[in-house]
Amino acid sequence: MILRTSLYSAISTIAFLLPYTSADVSFSSPSAGQTITGSDITVTFADGSASPALSTFTGYTLQLCAGGNTDSTFTPIVTFTSSGTFSASSITVTIPDLTVGDNTKNAYFLRSIGIVPGGTIYNFSDRFTLSSMTGQFSAAVQQGLASVSGTAGPATENNMAAAPAA
Repeated sequence: MILRTSLYSAISTIAFLLPYTSADVSFSSPSAGQTITGSDITVTFADGSASPALSTFTGYTLQLCAGGNTDSTFTPIVTFTSSGTFSASSITVTIPDLTVGDNTKNAYFLRSIGIVPGGTIYNFSDRFTLSSMTGQFSAAVQQGLASVSGTAGPATENNMAAAPAA
């Protein structure tokens, strides 16, 4: 009986946590490898393939990043919003200072830091190019870019706290 109760408890806990193991925002624009001219970026997003749904997010921060695909090799260079909600599927954001980066091919990607019950989820877009940039990247961003091939951005990071044991 104890074994059956323990097994039931373990299965129940896994079943409860399964919908909360991952959540993601799927970016469809900018698209992988796209070149954007000017200071405006149209960002299109939708529910990803994991749960919970975007409707359960209580807020998000959207940032433009450049560099490699790991935390220590990229940097956010513009924060577009720090208290947004996913009430629309598309927004247009403006880069306020075109000197924050250069024109390196596929150097840029978006990072969404989603606030969900129990923690945060970091989602990333594919890489794209900004052709109107007039500045230079820092040595750290340049070094991070040297480690990148292709158009895939960093992997999703799930920082949701585990639910307490019942």
